[in-house]
Amino acid sequence: MEKALEQMTEEELFGFFLPKESAKDLIREYDSAYNVLRNTSGRQLEKINGLGKERVKRLMALQELIHRLDVGRIKEIKTLDSPEAACDYFAFLRDRQQEEVWVVTLDSKSHVIRRRCISKGTIHSAIVTPREVFHVAVQDMAAALILAHNHPSGNPEPSRDDMAITRRMAQSAKVMDISCFDHIIVGATSLSLREKYPELWRD
Repeated sequence: MEKALEQMTEEELFGFFLPKESAKDLIREYDSAYNVLRNTSGRQLEKINGLGKERVKRLMALQELIHRLDVGRIKEIKTLDSPEAACDYFAFLRDRQQEEVWVVTLDSKSHVIRRRCISKGTIHSAIVTPREVFHVAVQDMAAALILAHNHPSGNPEPSRDDMAITRRMAQSAKVMDISCFDHIIVGATSLSLREKYPELWRD
């Protein structure tokens, strides 16, 4: 009896469009289909025996399709009026291998105006200041903003620096008359600092 797709191993699924040994080598090298389709480059894939340029191109096309699905899902979220919505919006940061800091600007009805990466760092940190964040908000004539960054370690708990910068952003927001709605940390799960640490927004 033929296996249903949902019952197949990742190696077997790759076997639909790759040689069996290449599929086996891919999973052995990168541990999971997730890593293959999220975290590998064309140059890395070319080192797998039996793939060749055409098959590598197919895998890269799959990577691009997955990326576009993520982009499409984000575009569908047009209003960020809750911590849950903000966490969902920034879920795309979950797969980044180094820290990135993003800002999304909002109008007075919490509709998304624009999102922008304002800093990229190492696997451990990315540096950002209120000046960079609020420059973006002023450019967009925003009523509010949400700050977000990822933890490549997968642990979304804030560091002391995360807590300190959040407090600085909240204080700067009052001076600028632009609401700092939240600060989202994305790891294996996402955490809203506004929800978990509301005292950071108090005087």
